[in-house]
Amino acid sequence: MEGTSLTAVDAVKTLARLNGSFIKTDSKISYQLDKSSENFRLNLFSTGGFLPALRFHSEDDAYSSEWTVSPKEITKYKEKNGGFIELDYVYNRNFKLPLKKKDPDFYNVIKDLEIEDFVKKMMDLRENMDSFDLFKAEYEEAEKSIERKSSITWKEKLSAFSYAMNYPAAALFS
Repeated sequence: MEGTSLTAVDAVKTLARLNGSFIKTDSKISYQLDKSSENFRLNLFSTGGFLPALRFHSEDDAYSSEWTVSPKEITKYKEKNGGFIELDYVYNRNFKLPLKKKDPDFYNVIKDLEIEDFVKKMMDLRENMDSFDLFKAEYEEAEKSIERKSSITWKEKLSAFSYAMNYPAAALFS
């Protein structure tokens, strides 16, 4: 079975529940395999060693029109830039500027980083921490975000940026 991100996690949970039970005692969860599923096994791997990011409370509407660069804006930008759209332009417009308004503290940490530097900074954090420890910390953070109905602003804006990249990328091929 193949899958990525939370789809893979959902599939693993479903298969595990069909072949056994999760048992919670105190603050620990263990798994008990059903006798009829003695040959059941899952092999999990990640080519990069990362576990998926988790859902959290989001204040923005999914696929907001504010996330996108309009076709008119894309055309104007391309005309002024030799037919290209710089990734850093979309990164600044759809990630950094919204962060400046909604999370000035995080913005101040990344304000001087171009996209490659930001990715390196985030990847360094992920690579220098045990994947399961990071996943647990992100789970706890996401759980609090959902309970408080409070967004994790930089993750929300990063999601918006990812979506916003669809339009300029499509414009490259039009």
